[in-house]
Amino acid sequence: MFAASWPKAIHEGNGTTQLFISEKASMDQREAVIQIFSGNAKGDGPFVIFAPTFKYILEPRFTAINVKIDGKRSSFSVPDIIDVQIENFRNPVTGEEQDTKINLPHGFIWKIADCARSRIMKIMTPSLNFDDSGKNAFYSVVEHKGP
Repeated sequence: MFAASWPKAIHEGNGTTQLFISEKASMDQREAVIQIFSGNAKGDGPFVIFAPTFKYILEPRFTAINVKIDGKRSSFSVPDIIDVQIENFRNPVTGEEQDTKINLPHGFIWKIADCARSRIMKIMTPSLNFDDSGKNAFYSVVEHKGP
């Protein structure tokens, strides 16, 4: 997983990013993940597009990562650093859950995603520190293929 922040629009650059790689990953797996996220692996996935937008690339952290995949009720965390929990939108009058999707036929990260909101979305490091709780979030199953 990675965390990133840009001072303005992503395409304007000057972003900061940091990788968080499972402490259980082998050395070969760690190196492969670093190559993919840096945009240096073969292929044309989204990381090739994002890589040039980063001015600051922080050292990767090899750490425990907790992940719960459950659609619009998914969550992930890095203990004491990142906490993300998403939830379904609800009708403010009835409380009924809303089934909202976004369709991007030419999207480069995903094509169809479930729309949700971030119940919690916090990162707390010296160089990346923000709280985007209560904002829009998206859930999608994606598949990136190499060349």
